[in-house]
Amino acid sequence: MSNSVKLFSPLDPIALATKLKDEMEKRKKRRGFHVFGRGTEKKITLIYGRKNISMGIEPKLDGTMRAHDGGTLIEADITKRGNPKTFFIIWFTFLIPFIVIGCGSWFFDGPPLMFKIMFTGIPAIMVGAGIFFLQASRKDKLDDYGTIHHIFDFLEKTVEARPVNRS
Repeated sequence: MSNSVKLFSPLDPIALATKLKDEMEKRKKRRGFHVFGRGTEKKITLIYGRKNISMGIEPKLDGTMRAHDGGTLIEADITKRGNPKTFFIIWFTFLIPFIVIGCGSWFFDGPPLMFKIMFTGIPAIMVGAGIFFLQASRKDKLDDYGTIHHIFDFLEKTVEARPVNRS
């Protein structure tokens, strides 16, 4: 899911940025799902999700703003906040050497039993936990974490920004 959108707001860029900044200040202590983000009069980043909790599937609007026809034209890309697969690739890649060393230690008499157990058992438990959480992350429905339309509705309500066209 990666495409772009153009939005137009009748507010000038500075007024739009100021209004969004004020709204973000109000939402700082808000809990649960809502729109939050950051930006200036030239850049904008908005995310629909829970602050400080990322599942990697939250919709994100990231773009630029410029003056246009007495208002502001927002040209943005629609993406996801992150990708949980990247974390799991790093997680399993980190654990593989420990498992290899642990399994290899069982073929030699030199290492003590506790070393063999620690270098085999702990990484195996961590791999099992990683597999469990990877499966759990795949079961989450995208609708549970919102859609880009939550951000569009927020922009329309707050700064009267409406889509010009989608490409």
